[in-house]
Amino acid sequence: MQAAAYKVSPRPDLEQEERIAIHEAGHVVAAWAMRRPVPRRVRLTRQGGFVESRRAAFHTLRSANDELVALFGGRVAEKLFFGNASSGAGEGRRSDLALATRIALQIEREWCLTDSGLAWHDTENTPLLVADPLLKDRVEARLHAAEAEATHLLSRRLPYVQRIAQALMRERELNADGILEMLEGTEYEDAPNVGAEVIAFPNFSGD
Repeated sequence: MQAAAYKVSPRPDLEQEERIAIHEAGHVVAAWAMRRPVPRRVRLTRQGGFVESRRAAFHTLRSANDELVALFGGRVAEKLFFGNASSGAGEGRRSDLALATRIALQIEREWCLTDSGLAWHDTENTPLLVADPLLKDRVEARLHAAEAEATHLLSRRLPYVQRIAQALMRERELNADGILEMLEGTEYEDAPNVGAEVIAFPNFSGD
C-alpha cells in the first residue's frame, strides 16, 4: 500500500521541494557542527523528506541538548533561507517540534538531568506542561536556547546547507559517504551556547 501511495502521490512543486531540501540539509549541518555522527542517508520523497540517523543508546545533558539543536536545524534553515518557517517542523507527533518538546520534558522529568528533582514522570503525558507553569517555562527556555544555537551554527555554515540541499534535489538520496564529502571543510562547534545550564527565559541567544 505504501508503494502504491508513493506512485500516485503528487510530487511537491519546485519551490516546496527546495524548502524541503533546505530543511533536511539544515538538520545534517547542525548535527555535524555538534559532533554528531553523519546520517546514514538523507532522502527526498513525494511526501517530503527525512534524515536517517543513528539513535543514541543513552543521553547526558550535553548530548540531549545537542539532539535538540539538531532537531531545530531544519526549521532554522528554512528561516535563514526563506525568511520564515513552514508548518513542516510541527506536523504531528513525530515532527521535529514534537520530538524536541518530548526530549526537553524527558530532560526535566524522566531522565532527571537537571536540578529540578529526582521523581520520575511519564513524559508522554504532555498535560504536564499545562499543570506545571514552571516546567513549561523551563521547557520553553530550553527549546528557545536550542533554536538560538541552531541559528548561530547554521548562519556561519550556509554554503554547506545549500550544497547539500542542491545535491539532494539532484540525486533524491544521499548516503553517509556523499554527505561527509560535502561537509569537508566545515568546522565543529567546540563551545556550544547550549550547555549544562538552561538559559533563563526569556534571555536566550532523528533512526
